[in-house]
Amino acid sequence: MKITERQISEFKRNGYVCIHGFVSADEARAALEGVYALVAPSYENWIASGKRNSTIGQRDFPWDHSGLNALALHPDLIDAAERIIGTRELRLCTGHVWMKYSGEDYGQGFHIDYPNNTLGPIQSPDDFQHITFLYYLDDVDEDLAPVLMTPNGRDDSAAVPVTGRAGSVCIYSIYTRHSASVFRRAGQRPAMWVTVARKDRPWDMAVMYSVNSDAAYKGMARVMAESSARQIEFLGFPPAGDGLWTPEFLEGMATRYPGFDPEKMLSCSAVPASSACRAGDR
Repeated sequence: MKITERQISEFKRNGYVCIHGFVSADEARAALEGVYALVAPSYENWIASGKRNSTIGQRDFPWDHSGLNALALHPDLIDAAERIIGTRELRLCTGHVWMKYSGEDYGQGFHIDYPNNTLGPIQSPDDFQHITFLYYLDDVDEDLAPVLMTPNGRDDSAAVPVTGRAGSVCIYSIYTRHSASVFRRAGQRPAMWVTVARKDRPWDMAVMYSVNSDAAYKGMARVMAESSARQIEFLGFPPAGDGLWTPEFLEGMATRYPGFDPEKMLSCSAVPASSACRAGDR
């Protein structure tokens, strides 16, 4: 679902905005299946196993699962980030999945994310250059530990519970005060956080995904094979047609990542990208 300019204005006014049905039920279900396969079991299976996690517990992007990767690199997410931040020169900083279960103590307390996401000094002005997308991968009501968001200019006592059906997304600023909340009935809350920042401010949102593990390497190979040129650019590469994409470099990419198609990075005739070229492949 394309995010509207009205929704972006609401985000800038309140510090957050919730979009219900941002991705389809099928897309949310596919991601949830990835959670159960790679991150954490369903609540029922967790209880049945004596509260043990039998998955590999891979919480961070890239995953060897198309459903999870698709949400972290969703074209409408990238489009919204471009319009909020005001540039195409973006980078994915983090894709992270967390499963919470009722009966466990995860801690809570209102805070902002900026201090933990910069190497520079702590600054207070919000210039909307660092944003977070919070996906709910299962239905979350007020009893299933929704995130609490404090609207800009309000006291934490006015915090609003972010509820929504699977596939909803909440966009919030890393200056927006928010907190966890408690479960009031048995269940689970699987969610994904995707953080985005400018390429030219590497000291901010400096936590980057890694491909050091075997699981993450397999995940990145899947990402490279399945992603569009724009999605690959979102990972930190230059756009299709840039001088980086020489035959030798493309051959190396195809060797390292089986299934990677070099042709998608040559869509602009292998010349430095013009603004018209760069605007394509969204």
